[in-house]
Amino acid sequence: MTRNIFANLMQATKSLEIDLGLDVLTQTDQQVFACIVLLSNDGQSEALLQDLKLHTLTKDIPTPSLYRSLKNLIECGILMKVGSERSGIYKLV
Repeated sequence: MTRNIFANLMQATKSLEIDLGLDVLTQTDQQVFACIVLLSNDGQSEALLQDLKLHTLTKDIPTPSLYRSLKNLIECGILMKVGSERSGIYKLV
């Protein structure tokens, strides 16, 4: 039973990725995106880099990979950087 639930969750997740246009993102990009959605209350506020580094979804992502994902999400038009170049504040578009 548990394996079947897992398989159904995986299938539902894949369908959501496609529906939201997130299937073109890497796994790491998707983790960072999900973390920002949670931290920003689905775009109602900003997400801070320091919180991203500590969150359960992203704490194991190496810092260079985290920065690369943030850059990719900005280039895809999903995310924007708020404030100065070094502010570490991000907002969903």
